Formats: sequence, C-alpha cells, structure tokens
Amino acid sequence: MTYIPAYSSHASYDPIARLAAYFKDRNALSPGSAIVIARIDWIALGMGTFNEDKILKLYTFVKKLSPDKYWIDVTEMDVYYKRQAELTKKLLIFLGILFVVLMVFVIFS
Repeated sequence: MTYIPAYSSHASYDPIARLAAYFKDRNALSPGSAIVIARIDWIALGMGTFNEDKILKLYTFVKKLSPDKYWIDVTEMDVYYKRQAELTKKLLIFLGILFVVLMVFVIFS
C-alpha cells in the first residue's frame, strides 16, 4: 500500500486532502487500479460543477486513464502540495514585510 501523508488537519477544508482521501479509500493510486468517478462524486469532492479540463489542469496529479477512469499519482501530488505550501509561505512573508513597512510609514508620518 502506498503511503499518502496527511496534508491537512481536517480533510473537508483542503481539496487536495479530500482528493487524496477519496482515491486512497478506493485504492486508485496507480493506472492499474483506476476508478470510475461519477459526476456527482466530483461535485461532492468540492470540484464545482465538474469541468474536467479545469480539474486536470489545476490538479496535475489527477490522471485520466480512459473517458471515465481516473487515478492519482502520489509522488506528483506530493510535489504539487509542497509547491503550494512554499508559495503560501512566500505570500505570508511578503504580507508580513508589507505590514511592517506600512506600520513604520504610519508611525513616522
């Protein structure tokens, strides 16, 4: 069994964790174990009205095997999640610096 790390403290708040849990529960972690996902399941996973092209572009770790079968590439998902975490970290640092600069400006003006 392939290990999928827990990406969030609560899967309902994180679309990546929801996808990971959904595919892991159904053991769809390789092309040989790809699963059919109904449109309603995509919606329940929080993927909106199910625009397949948008999902496959946004979540590059979701792989399409045939017209209805999907699986996730765990290593690619891990890289995707780490990249998203790094971007979030950079954004928080930028906002912190911006806050300090604005506070200095307010104090000394």
